[in-house]
Amino acid sequence: MIDVIGYARRGMRELIAHIDFPLLLITMTIMAVGLATVNSATYDSAHRMLAQAGNMGVALVVMWFVARLPPHKLMGFAIPLYVVGLLLLVAVFMFGIKVNGAKRWLSLGFTRIQPSEIMKIAMPLMLA
Repeated sequence: MIDVIGYARRGMRELIAHIDFPLLLITMTIMAVGLATVNSATYDSAHRMLAQAGNMGVALVVMWFVARLPPHKLMGFAIPLYVVGLLLLVAVFMFGIKVNGAKRWLSLGFTRIQPSEIMKIAMPLMLA
């Protein structure tokens, strides 16, 4: 008979084997301070704080997946991501929409994106 509990324990060990727990604790502390700041700034709107908490959860999952990638695979994304980022920045210059007096966003119809955020990832990858 298959040892289901033992298999689950081994699987969990593999999932958390490479987590840097001091770094995770620091990250979670900064995230908690950020949530407290959002809560105090939008005291009457719990929706914004819950949305931010959801965004942070997604970010933690993405961070975990990216951290498990070998560095040479990440470097393979550097040039394509940089080129896409540059093309999106040119698109903002040509077709961008103004929000609060600044032309920073591209409207995709169902959502808006800010290409400068992509360049925050692409530029360090290119420089590395």
